Amino acid sequence: MLKTKYTRREYLKVLGGLCLCSTIPKFFITPAVAQNRRNLQKVQKALPLMSTYVDITIYDESRERAYAAMEQAFNKIKELIAIFDRFDNNSHVSYLNKYKRLTEAPYELKEVLKISKKVGEITSYKFDITILPLLEEVEKEIKVHGPFLEPKRLAEITPYIGWENLKINGNKIELSAESKITLDGIAKGYIVDQAVDVLRKNNISHAIIDAGGDIRALGGKTENMAWNIGIENPDGSGSVLKTVKLKDMAIATSGNYRNFFDKSKRFFHIIDKKGAISPQYISSLSVISRSACVADGLATGLYLFPPAKVISLANNYNIPVMIITTGNNIFTSNKWDNFA
Repeated sequence: MLKTKYTRREYLKVLGGLCLCSTIPKFFITPAVAQNRRNLQKVQKALPLMSTYVDITIYDESRERAYAAMEQAFNKIKELIAIFDRFDNNSHVSYLNKYKRLTEAPYELKEVLKISKKVGEITSYKFDITILPLLEEVEKEIKVHGPFLEPKRLAEITPYIGWENLKINGNKIELSAESKITLDGIAKGYIVDQAVDVLRKNNISHAIIDAGGDIRALGGKTENMAWNIGIENPDGSGSVLKTVKLKDMAIATSGNYRNFFDKSKRFFHIIDKKGAISPQYISSLSVISRSACVADGLATGLYLFPPAKVISLANNYNIPVMIITTGNNIFTSNKWDNFA
């Protein structure tokens, strides 16, 4: 997520969309060895950003060009974090949550709001960026009183959740009095997309960015080879369960196996606004898209449906999706095999 304070865990604690975004499932990127006529050189760097490590790997004929492009990409990432990080009192999102109004919202914020609305539509608004008041209340109540939010308190918060509490008019954005937004479940993917665009504009053709599990490939490892991405087994073994091949595509995964709010492990980073409970059907859900932003949001929103509904929605919208259920059954949508 966009949290820049490392207080609860070393890596990601993502509160996003309707819920906390993808817990950082591990992805395993097969090391690339340039095996073509162009003699590509490998340049790689990782920085602690967005409560995780952002790793950029580039293969290019010129190491100097690759390093220069990489630094520009990292600068773009830092620039965008300053817009979306709700834990930073100086960010635009933090200002909006506090004062309920932005009169000159940056273009990037408006873009993420627009994409969030589209993801919300696909997921019947289970992906809901106005969920933050409920997320904060659930986490607080679990710490103090136990694993369930009182129905009375839930009823008090519910009116502040929903897109009707967010108004966008040109560059002006307004929130209802008690509403707040979190873009942590989608903005990280957007930031990755923008960093890839920086690399492309610097004439980089072969690169991959991994922001704690939100991955976007620029081209392939080489001209003729895709990037091999291993998806972690949610059983906690750290093993690779499935591998996908990506070229100019992105992948994001949500899972229930890392970040819990309670000792019983019934409440984790994804919470449904109806009843303020975590779904129990799915252990891991991966989405492939041309956009890391879209993959990020869909991996969160789709997680809140039963497996059969996820596959039905994915097939209706031609979304490549893989589900691992709590019973360790694997289901994929029709488009998933294109990347297997």
